[in-house]
Amino acid sequence: MPELPEVEVLVRHLAPRLVGRSILSVNVCRSRVLAPTSIRSLTHTLRGARFVGLRRRAKYLVFNLHSPKRHSEIILVGHLGMTGRMYLLPCDAPLPKHAAAVLDLDRGKFVFEDTRYFGRLTLDVTALGRLGMEPLEAEFTPERFAEVLKRSAQPIKVKLLDQSAVAGVGNIYASEALFRAGISPSSGARFARFFKRPLSAAAACLWLIPAPEPKTGCSISVVNLKLPIHIRSRSGFTIARVNLASNVAPR
Repeated sequence: MPELPEVEVLVRHLAPRLVGRSILSVNVCRSRVLAPTSIRSLTHTLRGARFVGLRRRAKYLVFNLHSPKRHSEIILVGHLGMTGRMYLLPCDAPLPKHAAAVLDLDRGKFVFEDTRYFGRLTLDVTALGRLGMEPLEAEFTPERFAEVLKRSAQPIKVKLLDQSAVAGVGNIYASEALFRAGISPSSGARFARFFKRPLSAAAACLWLIPAPEPKTGCSISVVNLKLPIHIRSRSGFTIARVNLASNVAPR
């Protein structure tokens, strides 16, 4: 399953290529990826709409669209699931075997391909309302994180994976964070604030919790869009090496 940095890089890759493009038609090959949205509802809502923005929320891709037929903004939510891919293709390019949904644009087409069909491309935004703090935003501080932990009786790793507490943290990053901070995964979350090494030490390991000093805080930035992509902290330390060959199609 793609982790948070991979989704972030995909969003940064797609955003400048999608914004401003209009949807001419919608072709759904696998209706299960739309659930609970129906094919009819998706087609009616998206036809004629124009992409005006794209952002990441946890591991979700949140597409913002404007339609002359509607007074309110349209939000389309995407999730890669286990094997999903989202990319742009030329108009005359053949569709892949496992294309789940295709949006024909005024320039090219947007393809959501998913071999196992566990991903989503839906108008249902319910999942977004259940998400907790965004780990790459300024609101996520060691103090606020400690406040969340002290109310939990769960092991700290379980709490890190709780999307209602911290949005987008997966198993790999939770494990690495705790290892680098010297914290046992089975330790009670509520006692984490008493550890000898402060929670802010997780800044260098989770790469998600901003440290008190801006110079040592971590945030991901695309250093080079040539593959593989190296994601680095503000201090220049390489925190992830992402090869998006499976998710970025040639222009």
